[in-house]
Amino acid sequence: MVRSRVIVMTAWTFIIVGGGLTRVRPAVAQPEGCEPLESVAPFTPWAERVLETEGLPRGMTAVDIEADSDADVLTLHGETSFAEEGVLRVHRNTCVGDYFEAAEAYEVPNDPIQLFAADLTGDERPEVAIISGSSFYETPFTLRIYINDGEGNFEDPQDFSLGTIGGAGPRSVFAADLDEDSDREVICCGNNQSGQFVAIAWNRWDEVTNDFDLQIYDLTNTNAPLIVTCADMDQQDGVDVIVGAQQSAFPPSGIAYVFLNQGGDAGGSHSTRFVFNAAADDSLGGLGPPAGSLAAGAFNDDSYPDLAWCARTATSTSMMLSASLTRC
Repeated sequence: MVRSRVIVMTAWTFIIVGGGLTRVRPAVAQPEGCEPLESVAPFTPWAERVLETEGLPRGMTAVDIEADSDADVLTLHGETSFAEEGVLRVHRNTCVGDYFEAAEAYEVPNDPIQLFAADLTGDERPEVAIISGSSFYETPFTLRIYINDGEGNFEDPQDFSLGTIGGAGPRSVFAADLDEDSDREVICCGNNQSGQFVAIAWNRWDEVTNDFDLQIYDLTNTNAPLIVTCADMDQQDGVDVIVGAQQSAFPPSGIAYVFLNQGGDAGGSHSTRFVFNAAADDSLGGLGPPAGSLAAGAFNDDSYPDLAWCARTATSTSMMLSASLTRC
């Protein structure tokens, strides 16, 4: 039986029905003790370091690739022509002199979109997942996973097709443990020729099978997905998948869906973990402009994750607090 919940937010009420999180109407007031931030102090670096790069910037992250307690910088770049191969640059932190060594470069598939770094193999060193591809430039939709060799080198990447060309292509990538076996899966969302999709590279990294099993799931009754993140929104049965989507183009408005983890055997039950089908409902509400960034975290000490929604064309970030959670 598909589980259903109601999450009551401070600004909006959302309904989760096995898979769909939908705003319906304003709900409750701001909880006591949560004062808005009035200003942000400027950040003044004590010393500036300029990392020389080439190509159009597509993303960056800071992670410790060698487990030496010093954060390194990874940058993702496309070439000046979108149809050409991109580059992943690894800037190692030496903590001496100019701090960062000359960047090591790794080729990535054509038209890179986004990267995400996380430990996928259990050695406490991050791997790097990159999505790429564009219908406009007819470049393949690809998920590439670079495996860290333990010393911060990324060789022998594994490539996975994200469907045939059509639609906007892959839009976002994230990593989280979805099947409760202590290793992370790689999650992507986007559009291909078949329509909206969520793709999960189920992690099978162990002493015998060192690979990933990619499954592509059609998003039924949803709008165009833009961004994906994960959190255990209902504190049951494992980590859930949250997708931010564009609900309408004119004027542009956003919508969020939470696809509840249905639980199962640790490391298994992949075919029944999620029901990627949002209820078709003409009253689906928007969240203002579509999200440029989406994050989940506990903001109000009630143990349930909340959502932060940063619109691409707005000057503010919306915090949607999960004030209560009940069965329905």
